[in-house]
Amino acid sequence: MFWKFVCILVSATIIEGGVPSKNCIYNGTLNALEENCTTITGNVIIKSTDVPTVLYNKFVHTVAIDGCVQIEGTQLQGLDMFARLLTVKCVNSSFAVDFYIGNNTQLERLGMPVLTVDRLGLTSNPKLCLTHEEMIRHKNIQRAFTDNILTCQGKSGEVKECNSTASSANAGLIDGCEIVLGDLYIEGMDNADISNKL
Repeated sequence: MFWKFVCILVSATIIEGGVPSKNCIYNGTLNALEENCTTITGNVIIKSTDVPTVLYNKFVHTVAIDGCVQIEGTQLQGLDMFARLLTVKCVNSSFAVDFYIGNNTQLERLGMPVLTVDRLGLTSNPKLCLTHEEMIRHKNIQRAFTDNILTCQGKSGEVKECNSTASSANAGLIDGCEIVLGDLYIEGMDNADISNKL
């Protein structure tokens, strides 16, 4: 008996979150930008007239921007629409920094835990605070002399950041951990106090 095997290979790069890789061009018009873009080419400028829910839908899956980013004069409280953003590569010499965040009076947190950028500009964001990890990761922060960078406050003082370790009781977390850096390992049976750690 002869068996005929047919194989169909479908090739698509899948990024974190189960979304297929999608490259998009940003032409300066937010409405024209497609949704679910994983890579964007072009300078991204976010203004006060841009609606937060639209921003989130446009950028939630973006991991790389081949261009500069400027967020100015918005009422955003956080930039969590860029939570998956890994890199910004700005080659436009008319931009002083790769990622500029300025004059955002309600901005409290960056919300971009994995972003690595060469030049981050932070000016006139009076409520913005950074965690210690963000201060270390963003070594080249450019700001005005009058701008103070606040350390984020948690439940009791500065935000407690910690690492999780594999095969450890309660994921190896310290008491009062508010931000877990890296992977969170919850495995085995010895996790009775895990809810107290998070």
